[in-house]
Amino acid sequence: MDWRTAKLGFADVHVHDGTSEPALQQSDRWYGICCQALVGEPSPLVEAAHAWLQYNAPVTPGRRSSTADPGPGNYMHDSGRVVAAVDFEFTHIGDPEDDWAYLIAMRGAGVMPLSDRVLRVARLTGVQLAPKRLRYWKCMNFFKGACIDQTATDTERSSL
Repeated sequence: MDWRTAKLGFADVHVHDGTSEPALQQSDRWYGICCQALVGEPSPLVEAAHAWLQYNAPVTPGRRSSTADPGPGNYMHDSGRVVAAVDFEFTHIGDPEDDWAYLIAMRGAGVMPLSDRVLRVARLTGVQLAPKRLRYWKCMNFFKGACIDQTATDTERSSL
C-alpha cells in the first residue's frame, strides 16, 4: 500500500527516509507505554533494552506501512491479494524490516531455523533481509512484548 496516497490519519510525514527516526520512534513509543503502565519501580532490564535500542537504531532506507503484528489471521485476502487489515492497532509508518522480523521471530520461530526462514522470504518475495537489521527488529519486537506485558500488571492487581 502506498501510505502517502492512502489518506491515513496517523501517518507521520515528519519521519524521514534514510534516518534512524522510525526505529527511534518505535523504541520511544513502547518505552512510553511501559512507563505509563508501570506499577512500582522501573525494570533495569527495560531501561537497558531501551538504551540499547536507541544506541543501535538502524537507518531505514524507505518507510512503509507496518502492521507490527503481521500474520495470516490479521488480513483479508482475495485472489492472492491483501484487501484489508483486520488487526491494525499497532500499525504505523516505519521500517519494513519490523514486520519481517515479527514474522520470522514471533510467528515462525518454531517452524524452521532462522537461516531457512530468511532464505524462504528471499525466495518468495525477493526481499533480502540484512542480518544486523533483522537482529535489531527482532530485539525491538521482544522489547515491545515486554512493554505490552507491563500494561497488564495493573489489570492483574485490580482483579485480585
